[in-house]
Amino acid sequence: MEANDVSIAHHEFQYKDGDILMVGSEHYGFLPEDLRKCTTAVKIPMVKGCRSINMAISAAIVLSEAMSQLNIFPKL
Repeated sequence: MEANDVSIAHHEFQYKDGDILMVGSEHYGFLPEDLRKCTTAVKIPMVKGCRSINMAISAAIVLSEAMSQLNIFPKL
């Protein structure tokens, strides 16, 4: 998940069964060759003035949106 000029907000992207969520290093992000393999990059919109969100929290936010769209939350 790395923001760039073609990134899509995580809640606007239409997730499909079989999509892969790739999370880069918190310090370094993705290697350029790995980023080139991605067909889409999603971003989490931030409130102006906020620096960043922890990588694990970011992954959880995006994964929960994908699971919600695909209706695959475990039944409790």
